[in-house]
Amino acid sequence: MPNARMRQAATWVTIPLLWILADAALAAPATKVDREVNELLSHFITAFENLDLPAFMDCFADDATAFFPVPEPPDLFVGKKEVHRQFRQVFAGIRASATSGPPYQHLSPENTQVKVLSPEAALVTFQLRNAERLGRRTLVLKKSQGHWLITQLHASNVPIEHAAGATKPLIVPPGSAPRYAGPQGRENDITELLATGVQTGKKLGMFLQTIAPGSGPPVHLHHGEVEFAYVVSGQFTFKAADEVAAVPVGSFIFIPPGTAHTFKNTASSPGRLLFGVIPGGFEQMFADRQGVDSETNKQLTEKYEHVLGPPLP
Repeated sequence: MPNARMRQAATWVTIPLLWILADAALAAPATKVDREVNELLSHFITAFENLDLPAFMDCFADDATAFFPVPEPPDLFVGKKEVHRQFRQVFAGIRASATSGPPYQHLSPENTQVKVLSPEAALVTFQLRNAERLGRRTLVLKKSQGHWLITQLHASNVPIEHAAGATKPLIVPPGSAPRYAGPQGRENDITELLATGVQTGKKLGMFLQTIAPGSGPPVHLHHGEVEFAYVVSGQFTFKAADEVAAVPVGSFIFIPPGTAHTFKNTASSPGRLLFGVIPGGFEQMFADRQGVDSETNKQLTEKYEHVLGPPLP
């Protein structure tokens, strides 16, 4: 018998045919259906903005499936229970990095298209964008016991590439940069992305980190990036190659590519470090790993850096 993924593939092949047939079959616009579908979409968007997981999951059918794109673990999740588990991680990551809320997000769907296939089926598509990605969302809806529900969610993201010569000046007011919590075990470490490779034509990435007492990354190296740091506040110990040094406020650290390094906050209160990487791109790791499990975080970490050993004792 076909498995769930095979059945889903067959469904996606069938949808365009249903669309064509629906155009011929529906003689008059389904005004009431359109209104009901738009109400569900509004509920769906609002629940996501507020990170209201129960209200959000109320939008899904029991047999719903969802395909998540990069930077989430790209995979197909079958059944409402699996969809719930994945969105719980996504919501937790967003909430951990938020500076205020609700709402925690301000989504502005673009090019929203609602296609009624029948009185019990509809297709909704829309786009979402930020400075780094253009996202496409497709919802397949069905009406069950008088309620419209999402039976399939397909999400895809496309990076927005900026030509090196087309970059614009960038001014980042205090508190306006995206904030991301650290990985499991370092959730209290906060990274603010001040400038990304996308924004600078890959010339530079800049981020400000607030590091909890006793915290720091494992020993690692970057094969292709120069990294530098400035101690804004606090007291740190840095290890670069075989050199270990205490670095107070005002210290500057330069780390060539291929150099094993790490650091640790040795004070009893949080400290702040301003980092830069050349070329830009590595900084995207902090956004990509939000809300992921430990295994996925390990895979993402290996994508951006090469881990050599444990943190400083």
